[in-house]
Amino acid sequence: MIRIQGPNGAVVDTIPGALQRIFGALNRRSARRYGLHMTALPIEHDPPEARLTAFVSYRRSDAAAHARLLADALRERFGDVFFDVESLALGSRWADAIAANIAAADVLLVVMGERWVTLADDYGRREVRDPDEEDVLRREVEHALRAHKLIVPVLLDNATLDHSARWPRAFRPVAERQSVRLRHESWPRDLDALLNTLPALVARHPPPPPPPRRPPAPTLIGAQLSPHFAQLINALEGKGRLIPVLGSGPVEGEPDTPWQRGCGRMPQGGDLARELAERYSLGPGPFDLARVSQQIVSTLTPGDLHEALEEILESEDCVPAVVHRFLAGLPGLLRARGRERYQMILTASYDTALECAFDEAEEPYDVVVFIAAGEHGGRFVHLPWWDRSGEDARPTGIANDYSGLPVTPQGRLERSIIVKLHGGMLRGAPFAWREEHEHNFVVTEDDYIDYLSREPIATLIPSQLLGRLRNSNFLFLGYGVADWSLRVFLQRIWSANVRGWSVQREHHPVAEGVWKQLGVDRIKMPLDAYLEEFERHLKS
Repeated sequence: MIRIQGPNGAVVDTIPGALQRIFGALNRRSARRYGLHMTALPIEHDPPEARLTAFVSYRRSDAAAHARLLADALRERFGDVFFDVESLALGSRWADAIAANIAAADVLLVVMGERWVTLADDYGRREVRDPDEEDVLRREVEHALRAHKLIVPVLLDNATLDHSARWPRAFRPVAERQSVRLRHESWPRDLDALLNTLPALVARHPPPPPPPRRPPAPTLIGAQLSPHFAQLINALEGKGRLIPVLGSGPVEGEPDTPWQRGCGRMPQGGDLARELAERYSLGPGPFDLARVSQQIVSTLTPGDLHEALEEILESEDCVPAVVHRFLAGLPGLLRARGRERYQMILTASYDTALECAFDEAEEPYDVVVFIAAGEHGGRFVHLPWWDRSGEDARPTGIANDYSGLPVTPQGRLERSIIVKLHGGMLRGAPFAWREEHEHNFVVTEDDYIDYLSREPIATLIPSQLLGRLRNSNFLFLGYGVADWSLRVFLQRIWSANVRGWSVQREHHPVAEGVWKQLGVDRIKMPLDAYLEEFERHLKS
C-alpha cells in the first residue's frame, strides 16, 4: 500500500501502487488547478504484507494492461509475483520457467477478458486467434492443475464463464473454480477486495498430496507378484509400452453381483443384457449382450435398441470404479516417481466412467472413439484435449494419413489417450456430433461380424496408435474373452512379439484356452486387490 502525506504529516489519500504511472500526466493539471505538484508530496511505502507468491496468467491480445495493473498491485501488497514480461530472464526457456514458477506459487490468477477464449460451434469448430499464445495458457493451466494449486479466474467487466461447454476441454476446469470480477468503474474497490481476500483463500486451500510414503510390506500374494509388478513398472517408466485394456465385464465387487438402478456402479455388459432381456421379455438367461441385442433388432429396430441402451446408461450418475480411478491416477503416480509418462487405454465399455475419472483427477486426455454408423461409420473420431486448429472433433479418415494425436515422432505420448473400441457414449463431444451419433454402439452379432470383416486394420486404426498396439504389452483388467465379441478386436491387432497378463477373479474355461493360445499369463485374484498391490509397488 502507498500512503500520500500532506504538509502536516496527515494521510490525505491512499492509492494502488500501479497508479503511480499516471502521476506524471496529472502533475501539470494539479499544478495549474491547485498550485501543487503531486510528485512533491512525500510518499511513504509500507513493507509488503505477509508473503504470498502469485502467478498472473493472461492473454496478451486480451488483457495485457489489466494483468500488469494486477501484477503491480500484488507486488506492492505481497512482494512476490510472476508476470512474464517482467519475470522471465533473457535466454531462459519459457516452458521451464513457467513450470518452476507455478510450482513455487501459492495461487494462479487467470485474468480473463472477453477475448480470453473463443467459443466453438455445434460441430466443435472455433476460431483460434493465436495458437502459440493459447498454447501458453493451456500449459499454465495444466501445470497448476497437476500441482494442485489454487486457481482464481479474474473476470474483467463483462467477461463470463458461461458456455464453458463450448470451450476447449483443456480450459474447462478453470470454469469450475469460484471467480472474482474486476470492473472498470470500480477498479480500486474491486482490486482491494481481491487483495484482502487472497491470504484467506490461500490459507484455506488444501495442500498438495504429500509425496508417497513407503507403503506397508506387500501381502503374501503381493510378494509373489513382485517380479510381475516390477516388469510392468519398467514398461511404464521406459517408453510407456504397457496398454491397459478394460472389458465390458465386472470392474469391482463380486462378478455375479446383479446391477440395479441406484446401486452405485455403472452397468456392464452382462448387466445391460439382463436389463434388456427383462425389458423385452426374452426369457431366462444366461444372457449375452450381443445375442440379446441381435434378438431385439430382429423384431424391432436398431434405433429401439440404441435408445434403450442410452436410457439405461444415462439413468446412473457417472460413478467411476476403483479401476477407473487407478488408471486416471497412474500419470500422477509416475510423476511422483520422476517420470512424465502417459498411457493409451483401450476400453470395450459403452459408458463414460473412465472419462469421468480423468475429469475428477483433472488429468488431460484425448478420446479416440469408433463410430458405428453414419457418414463416418467404420472409422474412428478423435476428440482432442486441445487442438491448435480449433477443432474439437476430427474424423481420422484414412488412418494411415492421420497424424493429429498427441504422439511425438519418437512415439511417446504427450497425454493419455482413451480408445473406445466399440463406440459408446460421447462425453465431451460437440453437440452436433452427439446428436448425429447418438446411436453409436457396436453391440449386435451382426455389428461384430461387420467389425471383423472390414478392410485391413491398418486402414482403420491411426498409424500413430497401431504401431504402439503391435509393439506393447497388454494388461487386461476384467476383459472376458469367453465372450466371442470381445475376441474380435484382439484377433485383428495381436502379434507374436507382445506379452500380456489377464487379471480376473475367475477365468472361464473358454477364456483359459484363448489366453493360453495368445501367450497371455492369467492372474486369478480380485481386481481391486490386484490394483491395491500394484499401487503399493508404484509407491515403493
